[in-house]
Amino acid sequence: MRHALVYVLHNAKKHPRRSFKHGIDEFSSARVFDGWREEVEGAVSTIRDAVVVAHAWLLTRGWRRHRLLSVWERPAHE
Repeated sequence: MRHALVYVLHNAKKHPRRSFKHGIDEFSSARVFDGWREEVEGAVSTIRDAVVVAHAWLLTRGWRRHRLLSVWERPAHE
């Protein structure tokens, strides 16, 4: 599950033309994600209405057993 979260939240990093302010894609739900290891500048809670809140244990707490995500991680290359 952790790898899936890295892939979804950092997928745009696979596209070299994009720049990332504060290490996250400003056009993704990464700004409202609360599982970052680092303090994230520009993090917001106001767009939560546009994001579906997870209810399953694996997405809410279970993945955290494998450590928090870093804003500097990248998805694995295919």
